[in-house]
Amino acid sequence: MAKMYGATRTPHLYVLTRKGSDFVVSYIGAIDDNSEDPKLVKTKYVENAMTEILAGKSPSTTSTKAIGCTIKWKRA
Repeated sequence: MAKMYGATRTPHLYVLTRKGSDFVVSYIGAIDDNSEDPKLVKTKYVENAMTEILAGKSPSTTSTKAIGCTIKWKRA
């Protein structure tokens, strides 16, 4: 799944919504705006996207830069 959707870091969040029989990415990126200190978070990207989706709206922010360790892939 990570390769399919293009994840490059951990964590690299995806919020998928169903469109008919398919899934589309409604949000991709960071969990929030402060990966270092939860007490200093000002914007909760995933929570905001989910709140808007559950209210029947499209997320106002659809992507942010994922912050974290890069994903290393083993060669087969």
